[in-house]
Amino acid sequence: MRRQDMNITFAFFPTDQGDACSSYDISKAITLTTESIPVLQYTCFNMSDIFSQNKSTGFQRLQSKSNRNKLPGGVYWSIQNQVLYDPDANYTWTWLKMGSAQLSSQDPLGPQLSQWIFYQYTLADCEQIRPGDDEGDATPWSMTDCGTPDEGLCMSTSRPIRSFAINSLGDQARREGGCWGWETFGNAAATSSRVGSLLGAVAAAVLVAL
Repeated sequence: MRRQDMNITFAFFPTDQGDACSSYDISKAITLTTESIPVLQYTCFNMSDIFSQNKSTGFQRLQSKSNRNKLPGGVYWSIQNQVLYDPDANYTWTWLKMGSAQLSSQDPLGPQLSQWIFYQYTLADCEQIRPGDDEGDATPWSMTDCGTPDEGLCMSTSRPIRSFAINSLGDQARREGGCWGWETFGNAAATSSRVGSLLGAVAAAVLVAL
């Protein structure tokens, strides 16, 4: 019987804790969970803002990327282990778990499309390119829209993580051929895992529009 996990959870590890991420042990990692599905509402989080708070639950509003005005919508979140957050640490490992119709890592049908899209950036404010760097060589960013196996997914990045975002294209994007695994963009990209095909133009349009 197929499962449907109703949450998305992600945890971040400093560079020297890659073994914990690889073993799917998030007990001592800074972690955020939400069950909100922000359909066509790209919601950005800055690492330094979200994990430096004293509270463990809250609401992150949708924010326009063009003028920073607060807009209706967003996600409810809960965080764990925020006392372990070190603003001077380089967080380069990410553990991610988000639901799909996937059975397990051995599912014969392969990875299935999730209701969420997860983005990760090496710049603050979910920016893809640093001003003056037209190619984005030193600022790779990543995304995935595949549901993960029960044990989650652990990935690393070549640059420290500064921000992340979640979104959903809802029923407007019924993609053929599956989903994208962990895809990293930019000439400095270290990891790329594509599964099936994605309407990338639609996802890009959401980013540009916001």
